[in-house]
Amino acid sequence: SKSDALDQVRSAQKKWNAVNPQDYTYQYQSLCFCAFTDEVRIVVQADSVIDVQNITTNETIMVAVAGTDIEAPIHEFYPSSFFTINQFFDRLEVQIPVADDSEVSFDRSTGMPIEISFDYIVEAIDDEITYLFSNLVIN
Repeated sequence: SKSDALDQVRSAQKKWNAVNPQDYTYQYQSLCFCAFTDEVRIVVQADSVIDVQNITTNETIMVAVAGTDIEAPIHEFYPSSFFTINQFFDRLEVQIPVADDSEVSFDRSTGMPIEISFDYIVEAIDDEITYLFSNLVIN
């Protein structure tokens, strides 16, 4: 149920807040009918996303700015697509109540999200999204 999922989120967030990392990296992937679904490394410093990296090359992922010769870091061009774990917890508080169905799982010791799935409209096609988190490294 939605209340069970929110209880799990709040319990996990308490664990995450107890760890309280400000500088860390983690691997992230969104599985959806979306434009960008590559697995990436998110770099967080002072509880802010400062880089999104290719997990193989460690290079910053850049995107072309339409109509120009300019490239920008993807996290600056699409800031709402890449987030700190704290920002993701805030997102869960908003998204779980509006989704028809959600499934959540968290790391038992740190509270970090592991797999979060939403189906916003059960009868609809291609509205589902799954977020995968792994390889947390606290600096």
